[in-house]
Amino acid sequence: MLHTLVDHAKRLNLHAEAGFIPKVVRWLIEFDETGRFLGVIEQSDPEGGRRKGRAFQKAPNLKFSGDSPLRQFLVDTAHYALLYGVEKPDKKLLAKHGFFLDLLHQAATADPVFAVLFDALSEDTIRSKICVALEERKAKPPDNVTFAVHSADGGVRVPVEESCWHDWWREFFPTLLPEKGGNQGDMVCLLTGKLTEAARTHPKIKGLGGVGGKVETAMVAFNEDAFESYGLSQSYNAAVGKQAAEQYAATLNHLIEHNSVTLAGAKVVYWYDRQVERGDDPVQSLLTGIDFGEAEVSDKEQEQAEPSERDVAQAEDRARALLDAIRTGKRPDLADSRYYAVTLSGNSARVVVRDWMEGQFTELAENIAAWFEDLAIVRRDGVDLVRSHKFAAVLAAAVRDLKDIPGPSVAALWHAAIRQRPIPHNLAAQTLARVKIDVIQDDSPRHARLGLLRAFLVRNGDTDMKPHLNEDHPSPAYHCGRLLAVLAYIQYVALGDVGAGVVQRYYAAASATPALVLGRLARTAQFHLDKIADKKIRFGLDKRLAEIWGRIDDSIPSTLTLEQQTIFALGYYHQKAYRGPSADSE
Repeated sequence: MLHTLVDHAKRLNLHAEAGFIPKVVRWLIEFDETGRFLGVIEQSDPEGGRRKGRAFQKAPNLKFSGDSPLRQFLVDTAHYALLYGVEKPDKKLLAKHGFFLDLLHQAATADPVFAVLFDALSEDTIRSKICVALEERKAKPPDNVTFAVHSADGGVRVPVEESCWHDWWREFFPTLLPEKGGNQGDMVCLLTGKLTEAARTHPKIKGLGGVGGKVETAMVAFNEDAFESYGLSQSYNAAVGKQAAEQYAATLNHLIEHNSVTLAGAKVVYWYDRQVERGDDPVQSLLTGIDFGEAEVSDKEQEQAEPSERDVAQAEDRARALLDAIRTGKRPDLADSRYYAVTLSGNSARVVVRDWMEGQFTELAENIAAWFEDLAIVRRDGVDLVRSHKFAAVLAAAVRDLKDIPGPSVAALWHAAIRQRPIPHNLAAQTLARVKIDVIQDDSPRHARLGLLRAFLVRNGDTDMKPHLNEDHPSPAYHCGRLLAVLAYIQYVALGDVGAGVVQRYYAAASATPALVLGRLARTAQFHLDKIADKKIRFGLDKRLAEIWGRIDDSIPSTLTLEQQTIFALGYYHQKAYRGPSADSE
């Protein structure tokens, strides 16, 4: 896995190097060439994202413990760089602030611009003016700051984005952190296979704080005698060159920030072995899909949240067009590429790799296309099909709230989508229970729930389970569900809204033991039919009842298995959503 990250670093043009990492800066402190303070400018994401600040891809970085007197060079928090937010700094804070200033003083040997910054920031009056300006802009002490210097000819230098200090820093920062115990000498790097100086400690992985890890978490680390062999301490037990360690860590951090999704206590990180545009990314279509208002409460709100038919068609057309282009040879660049996906969580200070997948891009695209096809279900209004379900909506199908779904269930559905695996029986049972509750409470049926039930049946061999009504389905359970829908409609046409009607009172029993319920309900329906004044509607409903009874062939099952109850639920839903030539029958 790690060697694919090192390869990907080159594709991302991430020039990972010890002593350098990308950093996000919130505030730019401006001076003129004499060191006169000009003001502060809030930085924003140039890509228009939600990130508060501007990312500098090659900022200086020191690794040290929290109680160390060391601080960062050139980019640091306003708290340490300016003593911002502190009325009476203690000795430790003053020492850290002094170290920050001293680094600027040392860097003046590489470029005079750092002497200007050192002199300005050493003046308490100037520093106080900066703090006042930051306070007016509602800056926070942990916000990162860096500096800009305006020249007399109108030019502006932002040293952190220049390379004038790089060579000096490469030579200087190792003297600040000499490795304890020295280095082990040249070893064979497990990632590159080359003889190189191995890293004693590896860079930390960020972004796993919300999934069990700390702010910075170690991917490779050894801290117990039992983990050490042949006298090798710390990460020398898994020899990785310093450059390769920086590359895999920088790439993984980049992917966690830009190409990951959090799913039930874990982060799924994925990438490709070549450039794939967002519009061509099948995983993005899986994760984003179309929002069909599944999480809304009222029918009115659901209707307002429904996407337009044009939006749905465009989303589905893009997915099909991409797969067709790959199959017909129009996109050889994608056909020959590979995908990689790793599921990560944290165990305090350690990264936990929970899952790893890789394969051909074509296979991935086909599997995700099959996922959408198997999940396809007729819309509740019977007008069209819903295919592009959001993955989060499918995850939530089996539970009352998305946060309630356990990790193993998330992993099972992720594999079902990416690897075209079957839907587990326990998830189908939980989803069926939620559908039953929706029906009994007369809530609008959620497309993702019905779609997941259909995918469960299709992937278990039921090729007759169409996304819409199939009058020729061979299972009596399917037609029992249809029958209940028609009986409920007959009652509604004859009596109007009676509150707790046929469905609310009998759906649970009919879906488990139809023989005990449906015959009695059918006899009652004859009285309801007699009350329908419109002869055409009465005749159509009576005809539909007879047609469904003919499909059952007087063999109503006494009990239904889990799979049969699922078929019953879909038969009921399909019949309710049906808007064909005889729609007046239900």
